Amino acid sequence: MGLGKTVQAIAAMVSLRNAGAKRFLVVCPASVLTNWCRGINKMSDLNVIKIHGNDRLESIRKWISDGGVGVTTYEKTVHFKEVQDEPIDMIVVDEAHYIKNEKAQRSINTRNLCKNSSNILLMAGTPLENRIEEMISLIRILRPED
Repeated sequence: MGLGKTVQAIAAMVSLRNAGAKRFLVVCPASVLTNWCRGINKMSDLNVIKIHGNDRLESIRKWISDGGVGVTTYEKTVHFKEVQDEPIDMIVVDEAHYIKNEKAQRSINTRNLCKNSSNILLMAGTPLENRIEEMISLIRILRPED
C-alpha cells in the first residue's frame, strides 16, 4: 500500500548477499509476481529467477544451483517439496495475511519453506482481522518454538 515494503525487502536481500548469502525466495500473490521481478531487477543487481509457468521445475533447479532471488506464488509452493530441505538465506512472504489459516495448503507449504530459512520477512499492508488467532498463526512461523 505504498509503504516501501518491497524496497526494504530488496535492500535486506542485498545486504545479506553482501555478507555472503546466496539464496533468497519471494512468495507472493500471482497478481504481483511480475512487479516483484521487475522491482528486484530495477533496484538491485540480484539475479532474479521467476518460478512460475510450465518451466517452474527447471527454474527451481536453476535457483537451487545458481542462487539469486526465486520469485514464486503461494500456489506454486507445492512444487518445492523436492527441495524443501535446501537452505534459504532469506524468505520474503508478501501479503502474509494469505497464510493466516494454518490448515490451508499454501500456508503449510510456505511454513515448510520457512523452516529452512535463516531469515524470514513477513510483509502485509493489509491489517489482520480482529482475531488474535490469525496473528498467532503468523508469529508461529517466526517463532515455532513458542
